[in-house]
Amino acid sequence: MLIDCDMINGDSTQMIENINGNVQTWIIDPPYNIGFKYNNHNDSMDQEDYNYFNHKIAKEMFKKTDDKGSMFYINYPEICAKQLIEIEKAGWKLNQWLTWVYPCNFGFSDKRFTRGSRAVLWFVKSEDYYFNHTVKGQYKDPSDSRVKKYIKEGKSPRLFDWFEINLCKNTSKEYRGYKNQIPSKLLEILILNTSRPGDLIGDPCAGSGSTLLTAKQNNRNSIGFELDLEAVENFNNYLIQNKTLFEVVI
Repeated sequence: MLIDCDMINGDSTQMIENINGNVQTWIIDPPYNIGFKYNNHNDSMDQEDYNYFNHKIAKEMFKKTDDKGSMFYINYPEICAKQLIEIEKAGWKLNQWLTWVYPCNFGFSDKRFTRGSRAVLWFVKSEDYYFNHTVKGQYKDPSDSRVKKYIKEGKSPRLFDWFEINLCKNTSKEYRGYKNQIPSKLLEILILNTSRPGDLIGDPCAGSGSTLLTAKQNNRNSIGFELDLEAVENFNNYLIQNKTLFEVVI
């Protein structure tokens, strides 16, 4: 069957309930509430409103998730620490606190350590969640005698709970002009390990549409919601202009 890849303009807290079927894996990289200039979102809420925003969207996702499904919440560690309780109140169970590490040459401060990571909180709907270690790691020392034995036996190393992946910058091949675009390599790890071909992947704050495109390129259906109409139009135009790249069939 053909793989669907849809980004819908609108408020996800009001539209998620209309999804046909359940989502296997959600990935949300929400506004960080740090005063960033979005066209259609207030990124300077007071703490109570921001807490409610995260709780509401987590609750709507939970209701439309497969019983074996997962949700990944990407944000700065200190924000994740504050929002963890709001997400758990929506029904989610924290399964693992993962870390995305990236090299950078900006954000230096005389009063703080330089920002070089984000937290990726992995939530599950039930203890009977789906996980298949599809994406493997790499051996650090292939010349080690034990490693040689593992390689000969066909054993691949498992990924650690942290990933070192470059930011998606304006010099990156996959960059499409959207600030804070999540790199597809990170998205692929999350998607491939917690879903199967044909499953539905969701993104309630779709932005550049990277989650949707990564899902489609890996034979997963996808649906996303975005308040910014311009972002939705840019995404749809990109799909049309690169149609041959995304004609995936399973």
